[in-house]
Amino acid sequence: MAESIIVHLRTQDRQLVTNVVDHMASPIEYEKQTWRYPYREDYTLTIYFYDDMLTEYEPENIASVTEALPGMPGVSLAIEMRRSSGNKGVNDASPFALRLISILPGVVDDNYSAIWTLQEIASFAIKSDGGFLDCYRTIQSGG
Repeated sequence: MAESIIVHLRTQDRQLVTNVVDHMASPIEYEKQTWRYPYREDYTLTIYFYDDMLTEYEPENIASVTEALPGMPGVSLAIEMRRSSGNKGVNDASPFALRLISILPGVVDDNYSAIWTLQEIASFAIKSDGGFLDCYRTIQSGG
């Protein structure tokens, strides 16, 4: 099982996106245009192209993305955080998404309640559900 966020990019050049992600993550040999991060067997993230925004998003969610971007995304990527990795997946997803949208302009939909811009993530902005990806963090018990 996994939780996922969607990175919506302005570019329409899928090959450019593939080239950038190839340098950030390790391609999965048996799945075309799918990557894992970090580069090891106990990876925490799976990244792949997401082409279902128009069929899976509600109209108000599409409006939120197009307002923040602005305009319709050219390319979107899903970043799945493996639940078995706990907060490590969230801790890896945050800088990965930040780096991606600093290279290729875009926004991140946390699939919970907020659309996040580069400036908001980089400045550790706080929204109604907390900071970026806090909605996916689990509370660690002491002891």
